Parts: sequence; C-alpha cells; structure tokens
Amino acid sequence: MRDGLTFGGRVKKLRKALGMTQAALAKASGVAPGTIGDIEQGTQQGSKYIDLLAKALQTSAAFLRSGVDEPENQIPMATLTVRESQLIERFRNMSDTHKDRLEAFVAGIPVAKKKRNASVAQTLREIPEAKARRSG
Repeated sequence: MRDGLTFGGRVKKLRKALGMTQAALAKASGVAPGTIGDIEQGTQQGSKYIDLLAKALQTSAAFLRSGVDEPENQIPMATLTVRESQLIERFRNMSDTHKDRLEAFVAGIPVAKKKRNASVAQTLREIPEAKARRSG
C-alpha cells in the first residue's frame, strides 16, 4: 500500500520514528546535514543518496522511492534492545517446525496484568470520584 508521502516525507517520517535528528541522520548516512534538510523539504530530489539514506534509516531504497515494499507496523531495528535482537536472530535460525512450536507455546502464555500499588489514602480519594463519575 502506498503511503501518500514524497521521498522527502518518507525520509523525515522514518528519521523521526528512529528518534534521529537531521544531524544524526547526516552522520549515519554520510550525507551533508543541509542536504538532508533539502531532501525533507522537497527542494532537492536526493536520488543519488537513496542507498545511503535507506541503510541509515534501516529500510529499503524501494520503500524510500515509492512508499511500498515495507510491511505495515514494522518495528525499526534501531529501537530493539540487545536481548530482543538476539531473540530475533535465534528465531530466524530455527527450523520451520521449531518456529511453529515456539509460536504455539508463546500464544499460550497469559499476558500478566500490571499490579496497581495504590496507597490507602489514594484509594480513599478515588472512591468518591469514581462514584461521582458513575452517577453523573
């Protein structure tokens, strides 16, 4: 599905999703900071930098060009912890049979609810507020 953004818009969106400044993207890609700004503003086409930017933004050049070729809701690799990255790598190296077994096992694990550690005083304050919301 096409995202409706320009090349520069996709660069900016991905950069922000990764929590990068233009300067950080410039450093990671080797593209001048002013050029990054011009690309994002649409005043420079930037096609000669597409491979450098794609690598720094952890996406494909095809996605930067067209807005397609990326699965929806993809988590940027830069946001993963070391532990999450290691788990993904181990999963990728598993046989299909082991992947199926692991997915079935994980699907059966209940998701823990967060415990609420409210003080007695806080709870006593919240009871009248909750009653007031319910009644009116």
